Amino acid sequence: MPAPSSARPAPVVPVRLDRQPPTLLDCARNLLADSPERTALTLILPNGTQTVSTRAFFEGAARYARALECAGVQPGDLVVLVLQHGPEVLYSFWGAMLLGAVPSIMPFLTPKLDPERYYDSVRQLVALSEVKAVITYPDMEPTLRAHLEGIPTLGAILSIAELEPGGHLADYLDRAPSRPEDTAFLQHSSGSTGLQKGVMLSHGAVLNQIAAYSAAIALRPDDVIHDDASEVKAEVVAKAVQLRDQGKTHMEVCEALNDLGFRTRTGELWQHPQQIVKLLRSFDTTR
Repeated sequence: MPAPSSARPAPVVPVRLDRQPPTLLDCARNLLADSPERTALTLILPNGTQTVSTRAFFEGAARYARALECAGVQPGDLVVLVLQHGPEVLYSFWGAMLLGAVPSIMPFLTPKLDPERYYDSVRQLVALSEVKAVITYPDMEPTLRAHLEGIPTLGAILSIAELEPGGHLADYLDRAPSRPEDTAFLQHSSGSTGLQKGVMLSHGAVLNQIAAYSAAIALRPDDVIHDDASEVKAEVVAKAVQLRDQGKTHMEVCEALNDLGFRTRTGELWQHPQQIVKLLRSFDTTR
């Protein structure tokens, strides 16, 4: 009879196709109860990295929840986030959900977009969707106020620089909706070909997607997910340019990127020279 194995069983991802909490906030409560001091995320900042525990993350989100509540936001209200990807958008997104509100991240203004057209599209969306509050940066707040003036359903435009300290996590943990069919957040298209289009995603739909994706890639609780597509793309471009400078053809660059483990944006192998041409042009390189 073989001796019992001393190896510890592999941890199980709590969101699975055959077993999942009703809502994203139930997931948050589970994480806070089971492993509050575990690393939730590592922020890559210009001056280094910052590790944030599960407890610290949701305490930061509670600060935004309090600010929204003080601004009159109620459960079910829509909150638009005009923020770039970073700590503020994460805290405000989850802060809205802690309150039971519905967050929506607006595509951010880029050099490729006409500012007047961009702010006009924000106004149209805020008016049509009956947005209750907008969170943004202090340098964008005056422009947004000017463009959003007169919208009767808009209750507040909040600057991240003016959020007051406070907001206890315990005050918001039990305010989440309890039904999978409740809306978790509103997701917008980029608006590159017209007005951004919003899609309501329920807690159940999001959790089903997470469960399916986790199963497909065999995700484990101790895995680390790197969410910085622009940085990864820049690394691929840098390597492609380096190979080009070495005299390799576009097809040879494709083969080299595959050998190095790089993949296209969709996860496929580099197979065509046109992919390399398109990649280099997307970063405005003429080399």
